[in-house]
Amino acid sequence: MKNVSGSEVVEVVYSAAVCCFVIISCMMILGYAVQCNNLAHAGKQIVRAIEISGVVNEVQINNLKNELIPNANEIGVDIKVSPKGGYLNKPGVSPTEQKIQLRQKFEMILTANYKLTVATFGAHAETIPFPIRIKINGQSEVYWKTGL
Repeated sequence: MKNVSGSEVVEVVYSAAVCCFVIISCMMILGYAVQCNNLAHAGKQIVRAIEISGVVNEVQINNLKNELIPNANEIGVDIKVSPKGGYLNKPGVSPTEQKIQLRQKFEMILTANYKLTVATFGAHAETIPFPIRIKINGQSEVYWKTGL
């Protein structure tokens, strides 16, 4: 017979380390999923505002972005709206406020980077950026009378 006392402790330590790693990994994945869900919800609200107004107004989009996504600057949120068939342009209309005609479809692409903090060394944090890209389609609900 050989003395094997204490060998179970090693197995318990390894099992505990693996369990901790799995739990921490799940928490990190959950944080990414929550951020994606928040951005998708904010994107739907912005698309709905464009559908109701029929206007792509950069000021309105930025205000909604800052209201719905408090950490928008931290994660680098970028919003691009592109109507299928182009904007209803008139001479002298500001490029920051473009109209979309009734039943005209448009696409909004929202991009951001979720920063996963790996380690923190004093004031410096090591992060890994995970890209988020959300594409939402919409359709204008406003008829703009054109001067023909």
